[in-house]
Amino acid sequence: MVKRGSKPRRRAKLRRRTLLCPPAFKQSLAIGLIACAALLALAAPAFADSVAIGVTTVSGQSDPMAFSPRVFTVSGTSSTSKRLYVKYRAADGRSCGTVPISEPGRWLTGFAGDSVVSGAFGFQKVITWDAAGPYLFCYWLAASDSSIVAPMTQTIVFRPPGGAIDLAGISPAVPRPDQYFTLTLGGTTEAPARVYAKIRPAGGPPCADRYDNDPGDNLRNGEDVGGPYSTFPVAVESKPGQYLVCMWLMGAANNPAIIAGPTSRTIEIAQPRPVVSKLAAVDCRTNRTLPKVRVGKVKHVCVRYAFAVEPRNGSKVTIAFLTPKGKRYTSVGLVWEDADPPEEIPFHPVAEYALLHAERGRLGIELRRIPFDVEELIASAGALDFPGFESWKAKWRR
Repeated sequence: MVKRGSKPRRRAKLRRRTLLCPPAFKQSLAIGLIACAALLALAAPAFADSVAIGVTTVSGQSDPMAFSPRVFTVSGTSSTSKRLYVKYRAADGRSCGTVPISEPGRWLTGFAGDSVVSGAFGFQKVITWDAAGPYLFCYWLAASDSSIVAPMTQTIVFRPPGGAIDLAGISPAVPRPDQYFTLTLGGTTEAPARVYAKIRPAGGPPCADRYDNDPGDNLRNGEDVGGPYSTFPVAVESKPGQYLVCMWLMGAANNPAIIAGPTSRTIEIAQPRPVVSKLAAVDCRTNRTLPKVRVGKVKHVCVRYAFAVEPRNGSKVTIAFLTPKGKRYTSVGLVWEDADPPEEIPFHPVAEYALLHAERGRLGIELRRIPFDVEELIASAGALDFPGFESWKAKWRR
């Protein structure tokens, strides 16, 4: 009901208004929303945590080798600021744990949480790895060594160093018995190493797997070498024949493994036939040459001779001669010695001779040996008054 004099009240009407956008505007809005979403995505972390180790030579070539210095490069990324923990142990099939301090193994030097990393990082260290074989590396990026965090793992196989050893030469080429000779042992090694060598008569067992197990005589007992190398042991053997030279190249003190060997080579010790270059009859008293010997005037005749090829030390020298009556005799003596140092017993107090038998057109020989008294020999020789008696006597009394 409307009172008089009052104005009629208008009923409020709710009007809906629809905003109409042109099609071009709608397309621009969609593009804008996509761009905003992309910016939000870029603002989020663009990388996950990662750690790895590369083992290289100084020149940058990948080569994880034990017992020689190598460059270890520890690199990776961290989404936030964290500490880097690295442990290692021989690979045995077990995986890395989630708590760094509880993980078995050894800390890699400088990586027990010493380094705080964020974003991309990289560290380099020169390390000489002390064992060959596969090793498991465990990495953690964590706030502390007692934090529980998913580990990252890597297995690196360290190879043993390579090398070679051999007999490169011998001087003289064919040594004689009791003659000193020089062997040249040579080769190469990738890591510090030691040379071992022995010598013994051939014909026995082959060279042993290790130096300590071989029965030969020492030539080299751990000479330190590195890179290309040569070493020159000197030896002497008293008997002719073939000899076996055994060689080993082993690691230095911290590496007991065999790098190369055993390498075996055979050498020859030969006794050449002696060759006399000069021979002359001399007066035993005056040592003068006798162009002619008159029986009755010269009681004793001595022989002076020189060798173009020397006989073996301590060998017998036999001189054949005819008497004035035409009988043939031989003189056998132990007169040759040229050892340096002199042998302890250059001559043995034994007389050796042979009996020849001719019967029914056949020739036989019988070798005999009779011991004798050295002092009686010296006394008998002293009565002959021959040159050089004192030095001769000293040799027999050694």
